[in-house]
Amino acid sequence: MKFGISERLDGYEEIENGLCEQTETTTDWTVESHDLVVTERERTAWFGDDVRMAWTALEDVDEGVRHEFTTRWSGCLERHEHGSRAPSDGTGDWRFVSMHVSVAREL
Repeated sequence: MKFGISERLDGYEEIENGLCEQTETTTDWTVESHDLVVTERERTAWFGDDVRMAWTALEDVDEGVRHEFTTRWSGCLERHEHGSRAPSDGTGDWRFVSMHVSVAREL
């Protein structure tokens, strides 16, 4: 599951399609991490971060409109080991289970 600034995507296929559409309709991305904190426990991990994001929608390129946000990210990951020959030493691949992006509230 992925919660974005203006979206909620559920399942691998929906998330993949959403990211493909985002790639096709935007350009000139900036993503800057400012306070990443990660905690890991055997097969599970979670994170939080303050992230500055900016991009230009292709439809806005001629007008010079740039979208810019200060956001907060959080999420959970799970380690996946592949097949019967997977290492039991905890070196499998990390996969996102959930991710949430919200816009920091302006006062």
